[in-house]
Amino acid sequence: MNLTFSDAEFESIQAAIGENLRANGVSPIYFHEWSATYGQTDFVPEDGESIEKRILAKALESKKSDLNLDEGKKSIYTYIKSEIHKLLCGDSKEYAQERKGALESFNKVVLLVSTAVAARFGLEVGLVTGVISLILLGAYKIGRNAWCKFYSDNES
Repeated sequence: MNLTFSDAEFESIQAAIGENLRANGVSPIYFHEWSATYGQTDFVPEDGESIEKRILAKALESKKSDLNLDEGKKSIYTYIKSEIHKLLCGDSKEYAQERKGALESFNKVVLLVSTAVAARFGLEVGLVTGVISLILLGAYKIGRNAWCKFYSDNES
């Protein structure tokens, strides 16, 4: 599909985009670069994509961006972190089934990994299961404890 705009239409679109980018905290330098690139006769899509990625990254990191959702409101990420904290660090009834299911799944994962390691190295599954269990449980506990401490230190 090939779109053709009159000069006036192109300038109008360009002005509207510029206003929105500035409102979302994107530097006029990026907008100027974007505008100049799209106006070139030897324009290739890769040029535009590179600039668009930088513009989007800047808009998302900006504190006053509509895309950030951080201006006086909590972002969805804040709520997700809170729910993960409840799941991993709390003992609420809300996630009791998930914690129970995770424990049951853990045993299956240990057996699966132990069987794979035992088969690979020609060992007995019983010998490997204890070691694999310690490694996986240790990694889980370290990760969980780090998450819980980091969350409680940063949210208080």
